Amino acid sequence: MKQVRKNGAGIHISAGLSGYIAPLVGPDNARPGVRRLDLTLAGRAEHDAETGSVFTPKIGLTYEPVPGVSIQGSWGRSFKEPTLFQLATPATVTLSRASTFASGYPATATVLVRNGGNPDLKPERARTWTTTIRIHPGILRGGSITASYFNVRYRGRIQAPLGTSSGALTNPLYTDLVTLAPTTSQSDALVASVGGAITNVAGRPYNAANVIAIFDNRYHNLALLEAEGLDLGASMPVDLGTAGQISLNGSASYITSSQVNISGAARIDRAGSIYNPPHWRGRFDLAWRKGAVTVTPVANFVGGVLDTTNKVPVYGITTFDLTIRFAPSDKDTQAGWDVAFTVLNIGNRMPARIVPADFYYPPYDSANYSIQGRYIGLAVGKRW
Repeated sequence: MKQVRKNGAGIHISAGLSGYIAPLVGPDNARPGVRRLDLTLAGRAEHDAETGSVFTPKIGLTYEPVPGVSIQGSWGRSFKEPTLFQLATPATVTLSRASTFASGYPATATVLVRNGGNPDLKPERARTWTTTIRIHPGILRGGSITASYFNVRYRGRIQAPLGTSSGALTNPLYTDLVTLAPTTSQSDALVASVGGAITNVAGRPYNAANVIAIFDNRYHNLALLEAEGLDLGASMPVDLGTAGQISLNGSASYITSSQVNISGAARIDRAGSIYNPPHWRGRFDLAWRKGAVTVTPVANFVGGVLDTTNKVPVYGITTFDLTIRFAPSDKDTQAGWDVAFTVLNIGNRMPARIVPADFYYPPYDSANYSIQGRYIGLAVGKRW
């Protein structure tokens, strides 16, 4: 049982989790082509007074046809509760010119836009399935190759519906969010709900008789997002004898995703566009170790994205890091010193510049790239 608070009131949330693993095939009943087969069943139930009850199941299967090869698959559902910010952000009301939303209205016509939290929000839901193949035969001497595929479908994602105000009053997608020709009492009640403190961008005083529509732009469970991709990984230890040991590790991931902001709207590509994950990411490191000394150079790659506003590419970035560690220790007690010298972003690479949407946004894609330049650090530790 856990408890959170909203506007000073307690919200009690009760949750339960249960799981079961069934070893269908193991060492005692293995057969050619089926060395191991495990079935996993799990479920989570949660209830709170705000959003009701939710149950999410998960099913997994692990299959080993031969030594050194394993295949895992899973299917499950999940959910994410609305945040207190989404539920209880104080309401605001904006008075705008009707011409901002549609043409053909008189110059005095205005629209009231309601923003803020929505206490009627429901949990976001997701369906996920993954498949992973791991190959680790004895010939690789501890090395392995892994490939994973994932597919996730989110529904009821929470967001404010209004992307652009142009045409919003006549767009059938927003029918359930627009109150056309509201009564003066409806308009006055909305303004009174914020104590009369409206944001006026209409260029004229508020007059309920001039309000031709009310737009509900609070948070709603509207969006549908689908994502799928591949995660690839490989590792290989190499014994150099008296020269030490080397460990090679590499990983890469590819993702594609698209979103429908509101039911009936066109599907929009997300992955590969600015402020969304790039299609490709990768990392490679080579660690050499001999005795108390370890040297690890690392290469990092973050792919490019498309600036969808200005229709120009934002190029990706490759950076290199280096860590040199000296950690002598007593064979019996493991006590000793630990000295690490680190250089991050050796080439002092900076992310590609962009044209920000407004003056207060940074001139680079801060969701994907770091502005941190070359960093040099020295850490000294002592173990007893």
